[in-house]
Amino acid sequence: MECSNRNTAFGPLKASAVARLCEAKFDELAATFPDDQSEFVAKLRKVLAGVVMERSVSAGGDCSTMQVVAIGTGNKIVGCDPGRPLSMAGDVVVDSHAEILSRRALLRFLYDQLELHSEGHVHGRDPRESIFERAGASCSPPRFRLKSGLSFHLYISTNPCGDAAVIKEESTVYSSKACRTHGRARVKLDAGMGGALASSYEEDTSRFAVMSCSDKVARWNYLGVQGSLLAAFLEPIYLTSITVGHDFKLSHNHRALYGRLDDGAKWEEEEESAGYARHRPTLDTVLPCVKLPTRGNAMPDCGSNWTVGDETIEVLQCSTGKRRDGEESQVCKRNLFRRFKNAMHSMEGGWRGEVCYERTKRDVAPTHQDAKEIFLRHFRECSGPWLSNAERCRLNSFYL
Repeated sequence: MECSNRNTAFGPLKASAVARLCEAKFDELAATFPDDQSEFVAKLRKVLAGVVMERSVSAGGDCSTMQVVAIGTGNKIVGCDPGRPLSMAGDVVVDSHAEILSRRALLRFLYDQLELHSEGHVHGRDPRESIFERAGASCSPPRFRLKSGLSFHLYISTNPCGDAAVIKEESTVYSSKACRTHGRARVKLDAGMGGALASSYEEDTSRFAVMSCSDKVARWNYLGVQGSLLAAFLEPIYLTSITVGHDFKLSHNHRALYGRLDDGAKWEEEEESAGYARHRPTLDTVLPCVKLPTRGNAMPDCGSNWTVGDETIEVLQCSTGKRRDGEESQVCKRNLFRRFKNAMHSMEGGWRGEVCYERTKRDVAPTHQDAKEIFLRHFRECSGPWLSNAERCRLNSFYL
């Protein structure tokens, strides 16, 4: 789905356009399901997120087109049953919250565009249609950057779980529990929402804890949305804006998604050495006249994802982290790692033998790893510990 508009400064008008595009795209995809599944599909959208790509189409940049490139729905995490150990093969999607699934769907789009640039001619397509251009002639592996005039906008139908959802109004009573915990790192527990303080579970490894969406979006605003593996090829890709639909509170989203990381005078010196920087996307909500779909009261044990080019959405069973037929998801770590290996092979050769996911993430983009260490150190100082199940449960130690 695509629309054209005057390329005005981001505000409620453009935020409304982003929201409408994402909601309409999900409606279009939902229509591909049989009528007897309409009630189930309607429940899928309790929380919906999408990524819209904007492209300037005039020399002066005053006109642009917007296209939905990724969609995700869901608000649960994988169930952790002591009698059924979690798979360590990278074939389980641990976090099926909408924002996380839409970002994973975006990664598939970025891999598609890398392949178009490097192999488009093989499949009868013009590599010049790729959103990427070479950033350096002698780099190994090759480096790419977004072409000028391209930007990405994130839409979330409600406040991200975690700190952005702690929306009790500040008052003069600063001793209240809500005010004392504003800006703190939070985790999702036992297939639920991200409300528990991460510091309470740092030493408790018996509980399966996943960082909240507020914390993960804050991380994207420093490290970029492309992640560790794609950082081997790509310069950091940052969100230009974040639109929140229902219950939007500017002060809380500002604090949660990047404001709380502004503390600490050492950032600038360390950022310069790592080549990454704190990014502050524009935050807004839709115009009052825009009527968003009503959210359901209950969420089924399902999430979904879609990337532009897919015929329909892929539905996941959140409690297992796999598709409802038991097969692995197209956005699980294992499949995204397979896309990375294929990209490496096409550009560098080799990469046909088995390699370790965890070691590859650490080694292929050392600058990104340096930036990650800087982020985690300052995040702990500003908000609290970052609890990683990849380390606590060795979920990244698989080979492919």
